Amino acid sequence: MIEILRRTYLPNAVVIFNPGGSAQQRISKIVSYLQGRGMVDGKAAAYVCENSTCRLPALNPLDFQQQLYADD
Repeated sequence: MIEILRRTYLPNAVVIFNPGGSAQQRISKIVSYLQGRGMVDGKAAAYVCENSTCRLPALNPLDFQQQLYADD
């Protein structure tokens, strides 16, 4: 999913990498709406958020790309 980000032009996006563990706790203190958002069933998950609201986790590159390009 990182490769999708590298190939996508997102001039106004903020990307936060969450490696889990104690780093996740520190990140969640800074960005409160990321609380509880991390790996799903032990696998990487990507969350597309806008205005402090996040979509369901994307669990594969195709879902992640579709969420990035989705128009609400």
